[in-house]
Amino acid sequence: MSKMINDFKNTWLKVIKTPGDFFEQMPAKGGYADPVKFAAICYLIAGIGMSIITMVGGSTPGMVFSDIILMPVIGVMGIFIGGSILHIFFKILGGKGTYEGTMRLLAYSSAVAVFSWIPFLFILPDLYMIYMAVIGGTKVHKISTTRSVIAVVTPLIIVIVLIGAIVFVIFSIGGMSLDPSVMSKYNFNIEVSTDSKLENPTFYLPLPVFKDGSKLGDEVIIQNTGNPDGWDLSMIETEHGKMLKISTIKIEPELHQEIGLSPPGFGQTDDTMQGDVHSFMRGYKEFQISWTSGHVINITNTTDIVPLLYPKSNLTQKYESYIYADYEASPGANLSVHIILKGMNSWWVNGWSGNEYSDRIEAIITGEQHGWSNATGNLEYHHPK
Repeated sequence: MSKMINDFKNTWLKVIKTPGDFFEQMPAKGGYADPVKFAAICYLIAGIGMSIITMVGGSTPGMVFSDIILMPVIGVMGIFIGGSILHIFFKILGGKGTYEGTMRLLAYSSAVAVFSWIPFLFILPDLYMIYMAVIGGTKVHKISTTRSVIAVVTPLIIVIVLIGAIVFVIFSIGGMSLDPSVMSKYNFNIEVSTDSKLENPTFYLPLPVFKDGSKLGDEVIIQNTGNPDGWDLSMIETEHGKMLKISTIKIEPELHQEIGLSPPGFGQTDDTMQGDVHSFMRGYKEFQISWTSGHVINITNTTDIVPLLYPKSNLTQKYESYIYADYEASPGANLSVHIILKGMNSWWVNGWSGNEYSDRIEAIITGEQHGWSNATGNLEYHHPK
């Protein structure tokens, strides 16, 4: 055991201190066992160091153990895969060595892995490993330093560019933000208000629809299932398209009072505020849902890339829509329905900023109702100045 430790220590010191001399003397042949064993020990030390960091950070014993096991396994696999790629580029640039020689130089270059777990060193171990691979390439493949640099650095650049391109494409297609300070969400809100009692009310109301689906509609139904107020919500197909059906047994307004106060009048000797009491009846029900988006909402004037309230016709900033209402009420009953959809992005750049779009539909109905009514819509886009 002590002999193995001494052999490893002596080899490691020579690789780290004088990589040029080491690779000059390193046999290009001799099998894979010794270099793989050397690399595995280096990555095992790195895994132990990493486990110490994760343990201090509060990781579970299972995660600590996985660091110790996985680091050598992944490191050795990387040597064989990386050696194959590196060998191709050495050959393209006129290298005369074998794949075995390339793998051996890469395995011994992993000596710097011993430092890779130390946080404050950042990328210095990686840079020194690249340097050693360049030196090893000149010795094993008998090429110039310039060609060895190109052979070692080119595949790294290609990998970095490919990873960057893949990440960019994934986030671009999904509309996702690379900036974690960007937050995007949708708000969907329904307000039904009346000043008189409504018996057996049923409403068909516009929904936020996108690509023939309504995730926000589904979510507002799920979150209001088993509503203690006795409201039932469901999605139905109507002659005007997919809409939200809400119904209950009755809406019965409650008595509210407002007191309008004013300062004491001229000549009064006390400080009593003066005012009148105003009483009114109000029945009110609100359904709302806020849904965090996994992508940046595209706030533009293009209406086919974000959820919008439907049905709508004559689509401009101002448009026409419909709601269905069925209930019994007194002739003087007043009902108002407000439906609001907002899509919002917010971000931090020297202070909070953001943009949003809002789609609103409103309808006012008087008296008893048993059918479709016209509603007005308003679609607006708000961009930061």
